[in-house]
Amino acid sequence: MILESTKSPFKVLENAEWHTYRAYIIRTFAGEFCLRAIMDFGEMPRLVGIESQARVLQENTSAFLAGKQALHALLFGARGCGKSSLIKATLLPYLLDSSSPLRVLELDSKDICLLPLVFDSLRDLPYRFIVFCDDIAFNQGDPSYKSLKSTLQGSLEARASNILLYATSNLRRLLESTSLRAGSSLPPSNELVQEELALSERFGLQIGFYDIGTQEYLAHIARLLDDETILLEASPVRQSALNFAAKIGGRNARIAEEFAIAWRNKSL
Repeated sequence: MILESTKSPFKVLENAEWHTYRAYIIRTFAGEFCLRAIMDFGEMPRLVGIESQARVLQENTSAFLAGKQALHALLFGARGCGKSSLIKATLLPYLLDSSSPLRVLELDSKDICLLPLVFDSLRDLPYRFIVFCDDIAFNQGDPSYKSLKSTLQGSLEARASNILLYATSNLRRLLESTSLRAGSSLPPSNELVQEELALSERFGLQIGFYDIGTQEYLAHIARLLDDETILLEASPVRQSALNFAAKIGGRNARIAEEFAIAWRNKSL
C-alpha cells in the first residue's frame, strides 16, 4: 500500500495507519515524500556464526518493548556478514505478533536529515518504534550527521522514550575523514577525531561483525543446503564453494547464500 505522496514529511507521516500496518518505508524523490506500508516481510533470515551478536540485540529489543530503558544500536563491520539480516530476524517475530507494541519505520540513509521530524511525529504515539536505517556513513562536508547527533542525544528536549534507532554501517566511526579518503598521508585532526567519536558514541549499543573463515563459510553453506558432506575435503560442492568465493573476492554470509542459490539452480 502506497500513501499519496506529498512535499511535507510531517503530512505523509500523519497519514500512517499504525493501528493497521506495523511497518512502513519512507522514501523521497524530487522533493516528494512517500510512505509505503510493508505488507510482506519475506522469509526469516537464517543466521549463522553471529549468535553472540543476536543475543545482545535481542536483549536490548526485549527490554525496550517491555518499557524499560534501552539503547540506540549501531551494527558495524565487514560487508555481507549479516548486520541487516540480524535486525530483520530480531524484529520480525514482534511484527508478526498482533499483541506486540512494536512498529518499525525504515528510513533510507540518504534521508537521515529527516530523523528529527520522524522523532517529532512518533514520540507521542502509543506504540514502541524502532527506526531502521541501513548502511549509514557521513563525510565532513555532509551536515546531516549533526541532525543525527542532536536527535539521539544532545537536544534541549527530553529524549523520546518510545523510539530507538537501529542502524548498520561498514564503519564504526561514521564520519569519514575527507583527507584520508582523498589519499592524504596526514592523520585527521584532533577536532575531527573528537567529532567522529561524539557521533558514534550516540549509539550506546555497538555490535561488531567480522569476516568469517573458510570453515565458517562452508558451515553456512552446509546449513543452507542441508548437506554436511560439504565440510569433507573430497566434496565437489566444497571446492565449487571455495572457487565461487575466490572469484567474487571474499567469504561472508551473503556470498554463502548466493552460492547456495546458484548451486540449487545449477547455474554454476
